[in-house]
Amino acid sequence: MVASVVVHRSFADDFEHGGPWAIASIEMDAGSIVFAHVLEPLRGGTEVTIVAINDVLGDGVLGALAEGHEFQALQDKFSTFHE
Repeated sequence: MVASVVVHRSFADDFEHGGPWAIASIEMDAGSIVFAHVLEPLRGGTEVTIVAINDVLGDGVLGALAEGHEFQALQDKFSTFHE
């Protein structure tokens, strides 16, 4: 994991409600960098596992799980509106 940030206001319709959201830039073993949703901000260098999750519109997006984080908690956070 390279870096993470917390987004407090999104202009995307599918993330209008329910924030804030933590997002991380992840350097893959092959060298590509991807952006993924995370449960909380992570420190640089944290090893993560990339997973596929669905957002509130049912679109497939990337998530990243650090050790001790549960897939279902990540999926639940990004697949339902929390107002």
